Amino acid sequence: MTAPTLNPTPTARLYPHTPGRNWRLDGNCLAVELDTMHPHPSDLGGVAEAKAVCGGCPVADKCLADAIAVGDWEGIRAGLTGAERRTHAGLTAARACIDCGTTYTPYTHLQKRCTTCSHTHNHRRRGLR
Repeated sequence: MTAPTLNPTPTARLYPHTPGRNWRLDGNCLAVELDTMHPHPSDLGGVAEAKAVCGGCPVADKCLADAIAVGDWEGIRAGLTGAERRTHAGLTAARACIDCGTTYTPYTHLQKRCTTCSHTHNHRRRGLR
């Protein structure tokens, strides 16, 4: 998967406090490959490496706020995994699925069904079996 990258312009480097400048250009993660910040959750070494990149990042607070605002639960941002960001945002309160009643942890505050029931619901809605 290829994602767009942010390349700081020479002007941005000369004038780092320019109003309207993209705060992402000041992130420590610009110096590493994109894959570094998206380790597999079971790769504890990769997760630790990505978290280390965020250590001392000057825009970690903005990064965390942005990740929560847009619902980005993938990869490492602001030194936190997606699960840790969901916890920070207060989205991990377990709840009962409205269809089967099993307890699950939602990905967003809008989620009302466990993953299994959500897939079943979406297939029924689309006329699939």
